[in-house]
Amino acid sequence: MRWLPFGTFWQVTLDMVFSADVPSGFGHAYGPEAAQLWADILAPDGWDDAVTHWVQNALSAQPGDE
Repeated sequence: MRWLPFGTFWQVTLDMVFSADVPSGFGHAYGPEAAQLWADILAPDGWDDAVTHWVQNALSAQPGDE
């Protein structure tokens, strides 16, 4: 990417605005599946599928869910 003071600023700004609609799993919107990815990468001691599902559910929760 080449930095052009005015043009690059607006290009990056507009890219950030429209990147909010990217579905989970694409771009930098990983969503709940990130728990499985990190569990596979780090392989923490004592970590099992039940813990992964708990983390995924916590990441999927909407504000006000209890």
